[in-house]
Amino acid sequence: MSNNFAYADRYNFKIVEAEDPEEFDSYLGTKITNEAVSKTGLKKVQSIALAVKNQKDETIGGLSGYEFYGAFIIDILWIEPDYRNQKIGSSLLAKAEEIAKQRNLNFLSVSTMEWWQCSDFYIKHGFKLEFIREGFHKNYKQYHLKKDLSNNK
Repeated sequence: MSNNFAYADRYNFKIVEAEDPEEFDSYLGTKITNEAVSKTGLKKVQSIALAVKNQKDETIGGLSGYEFYGAFIIDILWIEPDYRNQKIGSSLLAKAEEIAKQRNLNFLSVSTMEWWQCSDFYIKHGFKLEFIREGFHKNYKQYHLKKDLSNNK
């Protein structure tokens, strides 16, 4: 370890754990996005979020992700347990696809851990399994799925 610090000292820098990881993640995201835009001329990465409200205007779920260079990357899709199996998730995916088509995106992408048992849900909605990542604790697997939209243009 001291060799790493000696190297860092030699070049006059240090590595520390960020105090607010979420804020720092946003900082890094802005930096890399701005650089990518200047290098490629592509559109800036944009967050997308869809909230689901009940009759009392309480948030009961939603979908969030981002437009990423021609793709809609779905980061989170979650519904309160009492509201599941009521087609809310299906409606969210339909709205995400509608947004992707309006923005002329090429595909939707999502990753899910096996304990959620959601891969069949996504496959039912036209996603195809791209690959499975293994090696997580307790031998859990992560499924990576994609829905091509290029035929819909």
